[in-house]
Amino acid sequence: MALLQNEGMNNGELSNAIGLAPSTTSWHLNKLLRGQVITKIKNGRESHFILNEPERVAELLICYKESFRDNLRDNFAEMWDLKKGRKKD
Repeated sequence: MALLQNEGMNNGELSNAIGLAPSTTSWHLNKLLRGQVITKIKNGRESHFILNEPERVAELLICYKESFRDNLRDNFAEMWDLKKGRKKD
């Protein structure tokens, strides 16, 4: 969800945003890269990551929000709806 809110984050920024160790974040990023969910953009020595289909990711999060256990996903779904000009239920 961090990449939906802040496109083009690097590993360190993502680690801080989601509260994971950089090595753990790298492991997850590599899985997302292999699954073609994200793209790595190199800028000199630094790499930034972007979602390939942010709208699709957002819609999936919203669609399955009931199956998630924490309020973070619900808050994101509400934020996304507001960003897209949709009214809350």
